[in-house]
Amino acid sequence: MDNCYHIIFVALNQTFFVSYADFPPILGVEAPKTQDFGRWYKRWKGKTAPDFWTQFYAHQFKNALSNSRQLAWGRLVAEVKSLLSNTALKQLRDAYAYEKYWRKKCLKGRSTYSSIISTKSSIVTSNVRANL
Repeated sequence: MDNCYHIIFVALNQTFFVSYADFPPILGVEAPKTQDFGRWYKRWKGKTAPDFWTQFYAHQFKNALSNSRQLAWGRLVAEVKSLLSNTALKQLRDAYAYEKYWRKKCLKGRSTYSSIISTKSSIVTSNVRANL
């Protein structure tokens, strides 16, 4: 984060800038450094990370194509947990555990993530039908 980059959003009668500092760290790039944490705290005036970070990481847990990828996302969240609120951490722990459960349950004898999705869908569909 030595260089400061911005994204400009332009919509009908609205224009605003968003700093890359607002985006959550991701896999495949350099891990956040101590100075990055200081900049985040300063930018957020000592508050916690924006709520969309929680949604972003939960989405990554859900859509990870392998156990190792999900674990990598979990480790990244562990690195930045000091930036997250207690509520956000609980939500992410729950999301991680939920996806891990489904992977373990649905991947027995199956080799693709699509089998998890179809199994989840059929269970949800059958539960909805049973409750009608």
